[in-house]
Amino acid sequence: MLETRLSEEQLVEAVEDGWMVTATIHETVELKWWLLGLGQRVKVLQPQSLRDDIKHTAMEIVKNYS
Repeated sequence: MLETRLSEEQLVEAVEDGWMVTATIHETVELKWWLLGLGQRVKVLQPQSLRDDIKHTAMEIVKNYS
């Protein structure tokens, strides 16, 4: 995240359990694929619509293994 920025105004801060990245970017299919590729190493906080979409996809993946 430090070498390849998501946007010009990106902020990266150390937090208790890792890093928090804040950036204004467009929601795209590629962004969703990238976030899903990070698996359990990422948690989307905002926007709620993207958070809900990632959560829904994760729940569908769990169904495939139940």
